[in-house]
Amino acid sequence: MIRDLTQFESGNYDLIIVGGGINGAAICWEAVSRGLKVALFEKSDFAAATSANSLKIIHGGFRYLQSGDLLRVKESIREQRNLMHLAPHLVHPMPVIIPIYGHGMRGKEAFAAGLKLFELIRSSEWQLDDPEKYIPPGKIISKSECTGILPYLEERDLNGGVVFCDAQVYNSERLVLAFLQTAWENGAHIANYAEVAGFIIGNQQVKGVEVRDVLTGDVLMVSSKVTILAGGPWNEEILSMLGKESNETTVIHAKAINLVTRQLINKFAVGIRGRNQYGNGEYLGNVKTNYLFMAPWRDYSIIGTAYTMGDSSPNEFEIKESDIEFLKNEFNRVNPGNKLSQRDILLAHGGLLPLSDKKRNQRGLQLAKKMKIKDHRKLGYEGLLSIEGVKYTTARDVAHKTINYVFSSWGYKNIPSNTNRTRLFGGEIERFDHYLDDAIRANDGELTKNQVKSLILNYGSEYSHILNYRQGLLNNDPGRFGEFRLLEAQIQCAVNFEMAQKLGDVVFRRTELGSGGDPGDDLLRFSADVMGRELKWSQTKKDRELAEVKRVFFPYN
Repeated sequence: MIRDLTQFESGNYDLIIVGGGINGAAICWEAVSRGLKVALFEKSDFAAATSANSLKIIHGGFRYLQSGDLLRVKESIREQRNLMHLAPHLVHPMPVIIPIYGHGMRGKEAFAAGLKLFELIRSSEWQLDDPEKYIPPGKIISKSECTGILPYLEERDLNGGVVFCDAQVYNSERLVLAFLQTAWENGAHIANYAEVAGFIIGNQQVKGVEVRDVLTGDVLMVSSKVTILAGGPWNEEILSMLGKESNETTVIHAKAINLVTRQLINKFAVGIRGRNQYGNGEYLGNVKTNYLFMAPWRDYSIIGTAYTMGDSSPNEFEIKESDIEFLKNEFNRVNPGNKLSQRDILLAHGGLLPLSDKKRNQRGLQLAKKMKIKDHRKLGYEGLLSIEGVKYTTARDVAHKTINYVFSSWGYKNIPSNTNRTRLFGGEIERFDHYLDDAIRANDGELTKNQVKSLILNYGSEYSHILNYRQGLLNNDPGRFGEFRLLEAQIQCAVNFEMAQKLGDVVFRRTELGSGGDPGDDLLRFSADVMGRELKWSQTKKDRELAEVKRVFFPYN
């Protein structure tokens, strides 16, 4: 992908998409795959806001059985498998264990019945050929088996555990990029740091948008038949530019926080019932608790999620010390044998998620359960939709339904979707383990095994781009910064092919550099120097970019 805002002057579009998170990216690819001419604008960097706040779990829907929502279970199973097929380098199976306390709806018998129903639903979906993507049947284990895996558990009232398999995304930001890169290669026009500053209105119809280049201040007008807002919590701010208010557009958001910590567990993700009155409202009966999850991820663990009422506009969102302390204390309360200290916390993720109600109720915060497509003809404007997604897992399905709606609104015959089978950029891998082994053997000792594995897990079948950049650097100057050559190649690729414009884009969203906390001044300065050379930054600009990144790490240093 090459950032070039002059491309948007080439003519009218069928769709303009506002927002470059997971939902906007998936809609972009879905629309292009069905022959539409598409433009996408993101005011910041791709996947820089709510889409970066994730437990990295691609849900199979097992927990939705507790609310009796079988359609949602089936949808989650289907989309989990779709993502493992579309991006086999990024999405992998992950075993989960939930300790079982109590009886009745929380007991072993209820979980055993749920597993049988879950397997029945799962068996109706298409199977993947790759053995690495195999999802084994779930099972109930005894108390002794449970404590053998998790020796730090609170044993009072423990009856055993349920083990099942979910999936995990190795790099959620690069999954967003994979959707965008696939769309771009198939004709979409895409730009980050391009803020929608207003609408083009004519005859009570939205006919396009006014876009401001955040980096240069330039303004351009871009026309389209339909504009789709996929900006998450920013949708209402964008709608306010119309100058009309409607209760229908009001969405209340929850503040969601996850923590990246030292490695606490290295095989299973663990879900342990918490005790606070916040949660996702997906339980049968009068349940006042929420599951806290601890998942192994890379060389770290991720803990979450804590939900509180969103108390500010998305532009003022910040993770406060009190947010981190709240989640740390709740985790320590339900994990007395494996407590976290402040120095164990390396980073925090945060975002705003839509609530199903406009206020708290007796069951705490209730996250929205189903995606919504809002057609703003009721505001008096044709050609404007806004999308409210609820789960990272189901973004492709949200996109599918959104483009179906667009065709229907035009009165056109629907063009069938193939995005559930067409692999994403980097996803041309039939058997992941074989592909990885072959890449390691082909390396011939130039890189370590872990370096090759990291390249495959991030770039998949396109990892040769990085190797080509690296080889070019070695040929030009074999002695300079030898130990950082691979990182330098990744940064060059990020700037020249992935629209990285700021140091944070590389540190947090194009590479693994900052995913587990502060990588140190030497690596950050080196990265700023490479980006500065590519983008012709002054020393003042480099210092400003370094300070901006270091502010993210400051609370954890």
